Amino acid sequence: MARTLAQLRQELLLGFRENFGNQVKFGVQFEVTPSAVQSFEEKKRQQFAFLNEIDFFATESNTDQIIHMVDGTIVDKSIVTGSRQASGTGTLSDRKFLCRAIDQDAQATWKEQLAWGRQKQAFYNIWRAWVLRARARGLLRVGFNGQTYLGNANSSLTNYPMGEEIQEGWLEYMIKNYPQNVIGLVADANGTILDKDGNKYSVEQIRIGEGGDFVSMAELAQYGKSKIEIVYRGDTGIKVIAGDALNSTRKNELMRAAIDPMQQAAADSLLQMNSVSNMAVTTPDEFPVSGMCVTNPINFQYVYQVNGVYREVREWSDAKATQDLLHMQRDFVIPVPEAFVMVHPDAPMVKVNDEWSHPIGWTEWSLT
Repeated sequence: MARTLAQLRQELLLGFRENFGNQVKFGVQFEVTPSAVQSFEEKKRQQFAFLNEIDFFATESNTDQIIHMVDGTIVDKSIVTGSRQASGTGTLSDRKFLCRAIDQDAQATWKEQLAWGRQKQAFYNIWRAWVLRARARGLLRVGFNGQTYLGNANSSLTNYPMGEEIQEGWLEYMIKNYPQNVIGLVADANGTILDKDGNKYSVEQIRIGEGGDFVSMAELAQYGKSKIEIVYRGDTGIKVIAGDALNSTRKNELMRAAIDPMQQAAADSLLQMNSVSNMAVTTPDEFPVSGMCVTNPINFQYVYQVNGVYREVREWSDAKATQDLLHMQRDFVIPVPEAFVMVHPDAPMVKVNDEWSHPIGWTEWSLT
Protein backbone atom coordinates (compact mmCIF):
# COMPACT_ATOMS: atom_id res chain seq x y z
CA MET A 1 0.00 0.00 0.00
CA ALA A 2 1.33 3.43 -0.98
CA ARG A 3 2.35 5.65 1.90
CA THR A 4 0.75 9.02 2.47
CA LEU A 5 2.69 12.28 2.40
CA ALA A 6 2.33 12.51 6.19
CA GLN A 7 3.86 9.05 6.61
CA LEU A 8 6.73 9.90 4.31
CA ARG A 9 7.32 13.11 6.24
CA GLN A 10 7.53 11.19 9.50
CA GLU A 11 9.95 8.65 8.02
CA LEU A 12 12.13 11.46 6.69
CA LEU A 13 12.24 13.23 10.06
CA LEU A 14 13.09 10.01 11.92
CA GLY A 15 15.88 9.28 9.46
CA PHE A 16 17.38 12.72 9.94
CA ARG A 17 17.20 12.38 13.72
CA GLU A 18 18.92 8.98 13.63
CA ASN A 19 21.78 10.48 11.65
CA PHE A 20 22.01 14.01 13.02
CA GLY A 21 20.40 13.92 16.47
CA ASN A 22 17.00 14.55 18.04
CA GLN A 23 17.42 18.33 17.70
CA VAL A 24 16.42 18.09 14.03
CA LYS A 25 13.06 19.70 13.30
CA PHE A 26 11.41 20.72 10.07
CA GLY A 27 12.04 24.37 9.27
CA VAL A 28 14.87 24.77 11.82
CA GLN A 29 18.51 25.10 10.74
CA PHE A 30 21.03 22.91 12.59
CA GLU A 31 24.82 22.67 12.55
CA VAL A 32 26.23 19.42 11.23
CA THR A 33 28.99 17.91 13.38
CA PRO A 34 32.47 17.58 11.80
CA SER A 35 32.30 13.78 11.96
CA ALA A 36 28.92 13.78 10.19
CA VAL A 37 30.32 16.17 7.55
CA GLN A 38 33.22 13.81 6.83
CA SER A 39 30.91 10.81 6.71
CA PHE A 40 28.66 12.60 4.19
CA GLU A 41 31.65 13.63 2.04
CA GLU A 42 32.96 10.07 1.95
CA LYS A 43 29.53 8.89 0.80
CA LYS A 44 29.64 11.53 -1.95
CA ARG A 45 32.98 10.12 -3.07
CA GLN A 46 31.28 6.75 -3.72
CA GLN A 47 28.77 8.22 -6.18
CA PHE A 48 31.17 8.61 -9.15
CA ALA A 49 34.23 6.56 -10.07
CA PHE A 50 36.49 9.56 -10.64
CA LEU A 51 35.84 10.88 -7.13
CA ASN A 52 37.46 7.73 -5.76
CA GLU A 53 40.71 8.70 -7.51
CA ILE A 54 41.04 12.31 -6.36
CA ASP A 55 42.18 13.77 -3.04
CA PHE A 56 39.46 14.69 -0.53
CA PHE A 57 41.02 16.99 2.07
CA ALA A 58 39.12 17.88 5.26
CA THR A 59 40.09 21.06 7.09
CA GLU A 60 38.98 23.16 10.06
CA SER A 61 40.47 26.31 8.53
CA ASN A 62 39.00 28.60 5.93
CA THR A 63 42.46 29.09 4.45
CA ASP A 64 45.83 27.44 4.98
CA GLN A 65 48.80 25.98 3.13
CA ILE A 66 48.01 23.24 0.63
CA ILE A 67 49.11 19.75 1.64
CA HIS A 68 49.39 17.27 -1.20
CA MET A 69 49.83 13.55 -1.83
CA VAL A 70 51.58 13.79 -5.20
CA ASP A 71 54.77 11.72 -5.15
CA GLY A 72 57.90 13.40 -6.49
CA THR A 73 60.37 13.37 -3.58
CA ILE A 74 63.14 10.88 -2.93
CA VAL A 75 65.38 10.61 0.14
CA ASP A 76 68.43 8.96 -1.46
CA LYS A 77 71.89 10.56 -1.23
CA SER A 78 75.44 9.50 -1.84
CA ILE A 79 77.38 8.89 1.36
CA VAL A 80 79.06 12.10 2.55
CA THR A 81 81.35 12.94 5.42
CA GLY A 82 80.22 15.25 8.16
CA SER A 83 76.67 15.89 9.29
CA ARG A 84 73.84 14.18 7.45
CA GLN A 85 70.74 16.01 6.30
CA ALA A 86 67.44 14.25 5.73
CA SER A 87 65.02 15.18 2.95
CA GLY A 88 61.51 16.32 3.78
CA THR A 89 58.35 14.83 2.36
CA GLY A 90 57.77 17.84 0.13
CA THR A 91 54.02 17.72 0.68
CA LEU A 92 53.57 21.27 2.03
CA SER A 93 53.03 23.92 -0.64
CA ASP A 94 53.83 27.61 -0.40
CA ARG A 95 50.40 28.25 -1.93
CA LYS A 96 47.14 28.35 0.04
CA PHE A 97 43.59 27.14 -0.43
CA LEU A 98 40.65 29.46 0.22
CA CYS A 99 37.31 27.84 1.00
CA ARG A 100 34.33 29.68 -0.48
CA ALA A 101 30.88 29.65 1.10
CA ILE A 102 28.35 27.96 -1.17
CA ASP A 103 24.81 26.60 -0.85
CA GLN A 104 23.67 23.21 -2.13
CA ASP A 105 19.87 23.34 -1.95
CA ALA A 106 17.84 20.39 -3.20
CA GLN A 107 14.08 20.27 -3.72
CA ALA A 108 11.59 17.49 -4.45
CA THR A 109 7.91 18.11 -5.05
CA TRP A 110 5.28 16.33 -2.98
CA LYS A 111 4.11 14.59 -6.14
CA GLU A 112 7.61 13.23 -6.76
CA GLN A 113 7.85 12.05 -3.17
CA LEU A 114 4.55 10.17 -3.37
CA ALA A 115 5.90 8.39 -6.44
CA TRP A 116 9.12 7.51 -4.59
CA GLY A 117 7.05 6.33 -1.64
CA ARG A 118 5.64 3.45 -3.67
CA GLN A 119 9.00 1.71 -3.22
CA LYS A 120 9.47 -0.56 -0.22
CA GLN A 121 12.78 1.05 0.70
CA ALA A 122 12.87 3.35 3.76
CA PHE A 123 12.01 6.84 2.57
CA TYR A 124 14.99 8.49 4.29
CA ASN A 125 17.34 6.19 2.35
CA ILE A 126 15.65 7.12 -0.92
CA TRP A 127 15.96 10.81 -0.04
CA ARG A 128 19.61 10.52 1.05
CA ALA A 129 20.61 8.62 -2.11
CA TRP A 130 19.02 11.28 -4.32
CA VAL A 131 20.61 14.19 -2.43
CA LEU A 132 24.02 12.49 -2.30
CA ARG A 133 24.03 11.89 -6.04
CA ALA A 134 22.96 15.45 -6.84
CA ARG A 135 25.57 17.02 -4.55
CA ALA A 136 28.32 14.71 -5.80
CA ARG A 137 27.47 15.65 -9.39
CA GLY A 138 27.61 19.31 -8.38
CA LEU A 139 31.10 18.73 -7.00
CA LEU A 140 32.26 17.38 -10.36
CA ARG A 141 30.40 19.91 -12.50
CA VAL A 142 31.68 22.95 -10.64
CA GLY A 143 35.09 21.34 -10.05
CA PHE A 144 35.64 20.93 -13.77
CA ASN A 145 33.69 23.89 -15.18
CA GLY A 146 33.77 26.59 -12.50
CA GLN A 147 35.43 29.79 -13.69
CA THR A 148 34.64 32.54 -11.21
CA TYR A 149 32.90 33.35 -7.93
CA LEU A 150 30.04 35.79 -8.44
CA GLY A 151 28.27 35.09 -5.15
CA ASN A 152 24.86 33.56 -4.58
CA ALA A 153 23.04 36.75 -5.51
CA ASN A 154 24.23 36.29 -9.09
CA SER A 155 23.90 32.51 -9.36
CA SER A 156 21.73 31.36 -12.23
CA LEU A 157 21.54 27.81 -13.54
CA THR A 158 19.64 29.20 -16.52
CA ASN A 159 22.51 31.48 -17.57
CA TYR A 160 25.29 29.23 -16.28
CA PRO A 161 24.04 25.62 -16.49
CA MET A 162 27.51 24.17 -15.83
CA GLY A 163 27.98 26.14 -12.61
CA GLU A 164 30.58 28.41 -14.21
CA GLU A 165 29.85 31.28 -11.82
CA ILE A 166 29.68 29.38 -8.52
CA GLN A 167 33.43 29.26 -7.86
CA GLU A 168 36.73 28.55 -9.59
CA GLY A 169 37.30 24.88 -10.33
CA TRP A 170 40.40 22.82 -11.04
CA LEU A 171 40.93 23.86 -14.67
CA GLU A 172 40.47 27.54 -13.90
CA TYR A 173 42.93 27.11 -11.02
CA MET A 174 45.61 26.13 -13.54
CA ILE A 175 44.71 28.97 -15.90
CA LYS A 176 45.00 31.49 -13.06
CA ASN A 177 47.97 30.02 -11.18
CA TYR A 178 50.13 28.14 -13.69
CA PRO A 179 49.33 29.30 -17.25
CA GLN A 180 52.68 28.01 -18.54
CA ASN A 181 51.29 24.48 -18.27
CA VAL A 182 48.09 25.29 -20.17
CA ILE A 183 48.60 24.28 -23.80
CA GLY A 184 46.94 26.77 -26.14
CA LEU A 185 47.31 29.73 -23.76
CA VAL A 186 49.75 32.35 -25.07
CA ALA A 187 50.92 35.68 -23.66
CA ASP A 188 49.13 38.54 -25.40
CA ALA A 189 49.21 42.23 -24.44
CA ASN A 190 45.68 42.53 -25.83
CA GLY A 191 44.40 39.28 -24.34
CA THR A 192 41.33 39.10 -22.14
CA ILE A 193 42.39 36.14 -19.97
CA LEU A 194 44.18 37.17 -16.79
CA ASP A 195 46.30 35.08 -14.46
CA LYS A 196 46.53 35.78 -10.71
CA ASP A 197 49.27 38.36 -11.30
CA GLY A 198 47.29 40.28 -13.92
CA ASN A 199 49.28 39.03 -16.93
CA LYS A 200 47.21 38.87 -20.12
CA TYR A 201 46.72 35.82 -22.33
CA SER A 202 44.67 34.68 -25.30
CA VAL A 203 43.81 31.25 -26.66
CA GLU A 204 45.67 29.93 -29.69
CA GLN A 205 43.97 27.21 -31.71
CA ILE A 206 45.51 23.74 -31.67
CA ARG A 207 44.68 21.62 -34.72
CA ILE A 208 44.57 17.89 -34.05
CA GLY A 209 44.70 15.63 -37.09
CA GLU A 210 46.46 15.17 -40.40
CA GLY A 211 47.99 18.47 -41.50
CA GLY A 212 47.51 20.01 -38.06
CA ASP A 213 49.78 20.92 -35.16
CA PHE A 214 49.50 17.39 -33.77
CA VAL A 215 48.73 14.44 -36.02
CA SER A 216 46.74 12.71 -33.30
CA MET A 217 45.42 13.03 -29.78
CA ALA A 218 48.14 10.54 -28.76
CA GLU A 219 50.84 12.94 -29.94
CA LEU A 220 49.20 15.81 -28.07
CA ALA A 221 48.96 13.71 -24.91
CA GLN A 222 52.63 12.71 -25.16
CA TYR A 223 53.59 16.36 -25.64
CA GLY A 224 51.56 17.22 -22.56
CA LYS A 225 53.37 14.62 -20.49
CA SER A 226 56.73 15.96 -21.68
CA LYS A 227 55.85 19.33 -20.11
CA ILE A 228 55.42 17.76 -16.66
CA GLU A 229 58.49 18.38 -14.51
CA ILE A 230 60.88 15.47 -14.74
CA VAL A 231 60.66 14.48 -11.05
CA TYR A 232 56.94 13.75 -11.53
CA ARG A 233 57.04 12.40 -15.08
CA GLY A 234 57.89 8.83 -14.08
CA ASP A 235 54.67 8.39 -12.10
CA THR A 236 52.83 5.41 -13.64
CA GLY A 237 49.60 6.79 -12.18
CA ILE A 238 49.58 9.63 -14.72
CA LYS A 239 46.46 9.49 -16.89
CA VAL A 240 45.03 11.30 -19.88
CA ILE A 241 41.76 12.87 -18.80
CA ALA A 242 39.89 13.73 -21.97
CA GLY A 243 36.47 15.10 -22.80
CA ASP A 244 33.98 13.11 -24.85
CA ALA A 245 34.74 14.95 -28.10
CA LEU A 246 38.52 14.46 -27.93
CA ASN A 247 38.16 10.86 -26.83
CA SER A 248 35.84 10.22 -29.78
CA THR A 249 38.43 11.84 -32.06
CA ARG A 250 41.04 9.38 -30.76
CA LYS A 251 38.76 6.42 -31.45
CA ASN A 252 37.92 7.64 -34.94
CA GLU A 253 41.64 8.13 -35.70
CA LEU A 254 42.37 4.52 -34.79
CA MET A 255 39.50 3.07 -36.80
CA ARG A 256 40.23 5.16 -39.90
CA ALA A 257 43.87 4.04 -39.85
CA ALA A 258 42.85 0.37 -39.72
CA ILE A 259 42.68 -0.76 -43.35
CA ASP A 260 42.70 -4.55 -43.24
CA PRO A 261 41.02 -6.97 -40.75
CA MET A 262 44.25 -7.50 -38.79
CA GLN A 263 44.70 -3.76 -38.28
CA GLN A 264 41.05 -3.40 -37.35
CA ALA A 265 41.45 -6.11 -34.70
CA ALA A 266 44.53 -4.33 -33.34
CA ALA A 267 42.68 -1.01 -33.25
CA ASP A 268 39.75 -2.63 -31.47
CA SER A 269 42.17 -4.11 -28.92
CA LEU A 270 43.70 -0.69 -28.30
CA LEU A 271 40.28 0.83 -27.80
CA GLN A 272 39.37 -1.84 -25.27
CA MET A 273 42.60 -1.13 -23.39
CA ASN A 274 41.53 2.54 -23.34
CA SER A 275 45.07 3.88 -23.31
CA VAL A 276 47.12 6.35 -25.31
CA SER A 277 50.93 6.71 -25.31
CA ASN A 278 51.10 4.13 -22.50
CA MET A 279 48.77 6.23 -20.34
CA ALA A 280 45.27 5.23 -19.33
CA VAL A 281 42.51 7.40 -20.75
CA THR A 282 39.48 8.34 -18.69
CA THR A 283 36.49 10.61 -19.32
CA PRO A 284 34.93 11.65 -16.00
CA ASP A 285 31.35 12.80 -15.67
CA GLU A 286 30.92 16.55 -16.27
CA PHE A 287 34.37 17.04 -17.86
CA PRO A 288 34.42 19.64 -20.71
CA VAL A 289 33.93 17.86 -24.04
CA SER A 290 36.99 19.51 -25.63
CA GLY A 291 39.22 19.51 -22.55
CA MET A 292 42.30 17.42 -21.79
CA CYS A 293 44.53 17.04 -18.74
CA VAL A 294 47.62 14.92 -18.20
CA THR A 295 48.30 14.18 -14.53
CA ASN A 296 47.75 11.70 -11.74
CA PRO A 297 44.10 12.11 -10.62
CA ILE A 298 45.30 12.44 -7.00
CA ASN A 299 46.50 15.90 -8.10
CA PHE A 300 42.85 17.02 -8.20
CA GLN A 301 42.22 18.16 -4.64
CA TYR A 302 38.79 18.89 -3.19
CA VAL A 303 39.11 20.85 0.06
CA TYR A 304 36.10 21.05 2.36
CA GLN A 305 35.65 22.66 5.75
CA VAL A 306 34.25 20.37 8.45
CA ASN A 307 32.99 23.17 10.67
CA GLY A 308 30.44 25.86 9.87
CA VAL A 309 28.26 23.43 7.90
CA TYR A 310 24.53 24.00 8.32
CA ARG A 311 21.53 22.07 7.10
CA GLU A 312 17.78 22.57 7.15
CA VAL A 313 14.84 20.52 5.89
CA ARG A 314 11.68 22.51 5.31
CA GLU A 315 8.34 22.45 3.55
CA TRP A 316 7.66 25.04 0.89
CA SER A 317 3.94 25.12 0.40
CA ASP A 318 4.05 27.62 -2.48
CA ALA A 319 5.87 25.04 -4.64
CA LYS A 320 4.27 22.05 -2.92
CA ALA A 321 7.76 20.74 -2.25
CA THR A 322 10.26 19.76 0.43
CA GLN A 323 13.64 21.45 0.44
CA ASP A 324 16.95 20.14 1.80
CA LEU A 325 19.24 23.13 2.32
CA LEU A 326 22.99 22.83 2.91
CA HIS A 327 25.52 25.60 3.55
CA MET A 328 29.23 24.74 3.42
CA GLN A 329 32.71 26.01 2.52
CA ARG A 330 34.94 24.37 -0.10
CA ASP A 331 37.73 24.91 -2.62
CA PHE A 332 39.18 23.18 -5.68
CA VAL A 333 42.98 23.25 -6.05
CA ILE A 334 45.77 21.58 -7.99
CA PRO A 335 48.35 20.97 -5.24
CA VAL A 336 51.29 20.36 -7.62
CA PRO A 337 50.77 22.33 -10.85
CA GLU A 338 54.24 21.28 -12.02
CA ALA A 339 52.81 17.74 -12.32
CA PHE A 340 49.70 18.87 -14.21
CA VAL A 341 49.41 19.85 -17.87
CA MET A 342 46.12 20.72 -19.56
CA VAL A 343 44.81 21.85 -22.90
CA HIS A 344 42.65 24.96 -22.75
CA PRO A 345 39.07 23.84 -23.60
CA ASP A 346 38.78 26.53 -26.30
CA ALA A 347 42.00 25.51 -28.09
CA PRO A 348 41.34 22.12 -29.78
CA MET A 349 40.27 22.08 -33.41
CA VAL A 350 39.47 18.89 -35.35
CA LYS A 351 38.64 18.09 -38.97
CA VAL A 352 34.91 18.09 -39.74
CA ASN A 353 34.10 17.64 -43.45
CA ASP A 354 37.70 18.65 -44.28
CA GLU A 355 37.35 21.92 -42.36
CA TRP A 356 38.95 22.79 -39.03
CA SER A 357 36.35 23.44 -36.36
CA HIS A 358 35.75 23.07 -32.66
CA PRO A 359 34.71 19.57 -31.58
CA ILE A 360 30.99 18.76 -31.61
CA GLY A 361 29.39 19.87 -28.36
CA TRP A 362 32.00 22.57 -27.64
CA THR A 363 30.90 25.66 -25.74
CA GLU A 364 33.09 28.69 -25.16
CA TRP A 365 35.01 28.53 -21.90
CA SER A 366 35.32 32.22 -21.04
CA LEU A 367 32.31 33.80 -19.39
CA THR A 368 30.75 36.64 -21.39
